[in-house]
Amino acid sequence: MDAWDEAFSGLTLNAFERLAVTAGIEEYRRLLRRRDELDALRDPMTRSVGTSFGWQIPTTGQQHDLYDSTKSYFDTFYSSLSHLSSVVARFSSIFQRNFSDNASLIKWIPKRWPSFSHGAIQDLERARLFRALLNHPQQFPVHNWNTACFPGNEHVHVVLFGPKGRGKNPIPRGAETDHPLADVMPDWQFDAPDEVSVTNSVGNLAIQILTDVIEGLTQRSSFHANTSQVQVFRKLVPETIDQSAASRAIRSEIFKPGNDPAPRMDL
Repeated sequence: MDAWDEAFSGLTLNAFERLAVTAGIEEYRRLLRRRDELDALRDPMTRSVGTSFGWQIPTTGQQHDLYDSTKSYFDTFYSSLSHLSSVVARFSSIFQRNFSDNASLIKWIPKRWPSFSHGAIQDLERARLFRALLNHPQQFPVHNWNTACFPGNEHVHVVLFGPKGRGKNPIPRGAETDHPLADVMPDWQFDAPDEVSVTNSVGNLAIQILTDVIEGLTQRSSFHANTSQVQVFRKLVPETIDQSAASRAIRSEIFKPGNDPAPRMDL
């Protein structure tokens, strides 16, 4: 983040452009904080009472805290995408695009950058769909929620599930019907996308957008030497970091009730 601020500090921007860039960087900082808050909530869960299944069952309070933090994370994810869309709109001379929603922004990514990771685009779209399900229940089949984890990994996360609805769209987009948890969650389920992978994907998009902005600004200005994309990228990413779209891809299984205290199953 400091490298992003530094890369723009010496560039000539009008007030609207600078505010858009500043807000976009700040919102991504906020997304990083929401990501870390989720992991901080998981830490005490790994020291919960053990179960005969070989992994941990969080308390009801821990589950509710995780749900609240998960919702906050995906709201911030959506806001971060919206701020990046604002950057694209403010630099119309470079991108010639303006988006009314984040679905359109995500569809545009491979058109603008054909080499952009397909996995990262999938992360962004799944996160968008999951956030929509959390925030717009009136648009989807009725659902409930639970917490789940990957045995042996202790990566506790929220999963939404419910019965099939009526009409042409009986399950929400992004949900699964063919899954190993059908005995506990019939019809469909939607695991919360891994926030580390999603955060990386938003960061990759931000770097790509900011790279094009800086390259375009130096080309249109007589006060700055033309800068190549490689040179700009080195400014924005001065250190070697893991930018893979699936740095922590996890396929989850639910906490199954047995002789041990069962996780929450009701609203």
